[in-house]
Amino acid sequence: MRYLIILPYVEADENRLLQILYNLVGNAIKFTPAGKIVVTARQKEELVEISVEDTGIGIPQNKFESIFDSYEQVNELISKEYGGIGLGLTISRELVKLHGGNITMDSEEGKGSRFSFTLPVATGKIKELDTVLGPISNNNEGGSVKPRKEELKTVAKEKRTGVPKKFL
Repeated sequence: MRYLIILPYVEADENRLLQILYNLVGNAIKFTPAGKIVVTARQKEELVEISVEDTGIGIPQNKFESIFDSYEQVNELISKEYGGIGLGLTISRELVKLHGGNITMDSEEGKGSRFSFTLPVATGKIKELDTVLGPISNNNEGGSVKPRKEELKTVAKEKRTGVPKKFL
């Protein structure tokens, strides 16, 4: 049985958050020729943790320290077979840091990998957000909660600065 849990808002740049997820899910797809990929989110104290876990080829333990380094690949054979230049995890790590979070990895060669990153729970402007968005509508079909189109508005109006400006 699955339960719907409403997570707190996080302050994040929507495009950068999508880029992080694109990199992590893209790697999971690329390195999982058969098996499964699971994306989860949960609250851990004043953080929201988002994880991408797969049952793919995994990463050897001797690469744990360097996997987030620029242009790092597990080995040349993997690079030739699966493609990529080794920047996705580096970029994701830096974007997570810019948002005040942390990214971690756990993996076992031949069994899969789990990449998790945290984002701080939004503080301060949350009342403004509630005023802008209003209550989130409940769609009883399947018990899911999804916002109405008019609820998805930008909170901040400042120019593009690269600073997180949306509550997601």
